[in-house]
Amino acid sequence: MKIKTLWILLLLAASLGTQPLHAAQPLCENFDPEPPHFKALYQSGKELGRAICRTFGKQIEAGQLTAEFVAFANKAGESTASAFAATAFAQDMQVQMQNFTTLANAGVDKSNLPSFETINDNNNLGAAFFGFTNSITDDSFDLEDPGCQQSGGASCAELFESLKIAIEQYKKPVDSLAGSDLSVKAGLLMQDWDRYFEIARPQTLWDALFTTVMEQDHLAEDRLVGPMDRQWFVVHPSIVIENISAAEDGDELSEALAIEWVGVNWWNADTSPIGYPFGISLTSVYSDRVEVEEVGHGLMLHFGNSISLGWTDHDGDDGWLVTVDFLSLMARKKQHWESYKDNLEAIFEAEKQAILDAGN
Repeated sequence: MKIKTLWILLLLAASLGTQPLHAAQPLCENFDPEPPHFKALYQSGKELGRAICRTFGKQIEAGQLTAEFVAFANKAGESTASAFAATAFAQDMQVQMQNFTTLANAGVDKSNLPSFETINDNNNLGAAFFGFTNSITDDSFDLEDPGCQQSGGASCAELFESLKIAIEQYKKPVDSLAGSDLSVKAGLLMQDWDRYFEIARPQTLWDALFTTVMEQDHLAEDRLVGPMDRQWFVVHPSIVIENISAAEDGDELSEALAIEWVGVNWWNADTSPIGYPFGISLTSVYSDRVEVEEVGHGLMLHFGNSISLGWTDHDGDDGWLVTVDFLSLMARKKQHWESYKDNLEAIFEAEKQAILDAGN
């Protein structure tokens, strides 16, 4: 069965109320123990490693992740500049770190993340070459260079080992994930799909089918992928409360049927263009009122995957609408507040009684 078909079945299952599958434990915390040196760089490597790992099964956006990669490479350059400042190979180290920054600026290629390594010089005992993948130094350098002890407080061999560990953490989780079996990878992706089914806007069967068509470039990739960034809606019905001030007295506020003819929703705050779950739909509303056109057309805005507000034009009369879900949310908040207030009143009454009893 093709992968695209799998995602269609998943979306249809969600629209029909199927319970989401449970995900395996995430593998984005698979790191080596902290080294004795370059500890701050090690922690930065872990942060970047988590960020890269969490993009598994997703298209990488060039902006934020690349910026984090470059910042990490720059930090590696700053850390090594001070640790190896007094050594004979300080300049060569900085050349390697500049190369690392250049590679980082090219973006994150999860299949080819550069590693820092040292290679013993078989012709010179106690010396080694060092550098990043495909850019090892031409000359070897003394691992007992006294400059390491002077500026870094340890032997060059110890500093190199700590540096290698600190840098490697940025690729450690995704490398571990790449070596995992398919069931573990699928489990990690299903965690993202579970979240999609849990917090994204509910969809009808037609919405789910329309989404697979609009997001086919993502869903049809020849690999397992996580959920798409956007949901799509077509002829999506909902019940709303609409207010039209031009309506007859007592009939301004009324329940109405809304149809979203076409709409899109960025369900995930991380990928939303405004940094918050947000959507927009072209909408028509029908309500039976005296002195007002029954059908209105306009826009509906969706916030946080649960609240929808909108405006419609009823032949020159403005209508303002809100979804019933929003009213239910407000009712639940009021219910929680009433319960909280009752509890407070009970506590105050108990304290008052205790004071009276103490006075007696």
